[in-house]
Amino acid sequence: MNSQPYQPIKIEKPSDIIVKEIRKLIENGELNVGDKLPPEDELVRRFQVSKVTLREALQTLVVYGQIEKRRGAKGGSVVINTNPSSGIELMFENLKLNHYSLQELHEARKIIEPILVEIVAQRITDKEIQELKKTVEEHENQIDRDKSTGAGWHFYALLGKYSKNKILEKIEDLLLRILIDVENSFNLDVLQTQSKEHQKYNLAAAEGQKKIVELIATKQPEKAKQQMLVFRDQMHKLLLKHEKLVKAKR
Repeated sequence: MNSQPYQPIKIEKPSDIIVKEIRKLIENGELNVGDKLPPEDELVRRFQVSKVTLREALQTLVVYGQIEKRRGAKGGSVVINTNPSSGIELMFENLKLNHYSLQELHEARKIIEPILVEIVAQRITDKEIQELKKTVEEHENQIDRDKSTGAGWHFYALLGKYSKNKILEKIEDLLLRILIDVENSFNLDVLQTQSKEHQKYNLAAAEGQKKIVELIATKQPEKAKQQMLVFRDQMHKLLLKHEKLVKAKR
């Protein structure tokens, strides 16, 4: 029997609750790709929060690639990600209940993603190569422009798609869903106060993806596989550093 059956209750921030509510609408299909969220004033009224809290939540969704802030008369917050299937969501919720760790996520990604890029390098078309390159370029531009990383998430979704293996695609969807949840649990505002470390993490992600795309584009599957192994270790170390920074702030 567990000697400590009762665990401390984590009090969620209002912005985290808003993120979960909007993500639920996206995942349930009530908000689809291309749909606009209501104006900020209306969301503030609906959620009964301040504009600061709402904007913090929206920025979290931007960083994790689920919405995009567009300017102009027809601008606003627009849904840009694809919805995970209900099966993926059930697996994700089950894993959450069992309290997965960063190390477990790292081990799973280190097994799956090197194989994934190896297969992609063998099967990818010229048109798909251009799409991968465009995505990595947009990732770099987003970091320079507003520190968001939505294109970085799209990169992994494309790897799954371009493997042309439906099972690998779904597994990659699940791994990405878990990673987004792990990073979101750190509380984005804490990460952003460590601006140099946060920027270092984003830049390392963009640079690593760029190297992998170059090897995929030149049809070098074995080298792409080895580069992904190096990349996963590098990003895991940076993620662990973020985790320590967040724990120190709490």
